[in-house]
Amino acid sequence: MEEKEEKKEEQKIAAAEAAGAEDALGRCARERDEYLNGWKRAKADLANYRKEEEERFSVFAQFSTEASLPSSSRSLIVLTWGSRR
Repeated sequence: MEEKEEKKEEQKIAAAEAAGAEDALGRCARERDEYLNGWKRAKADLANYRKEEEERFSVFAQFSTEASLPSSSRSLIVLTWGSRR
């Protein structure tokens, strides 16, 4: 009878260890998913930032080009007008 009780006790201990291992595995999986999702968000944020900066630079370059053309044209007009006097 003692052997049966020892086996039952060993089975209880093994079941508790298995449950503990499953809990630990579940915690690790949740933590892994949390880190992975954070990494994906950071990667998407960086891609969005790069796109926004590219658009911002494009607009800046467009306006700086447009702004510089009229001023140089005005300079030519003023120089031409001044030489006619």
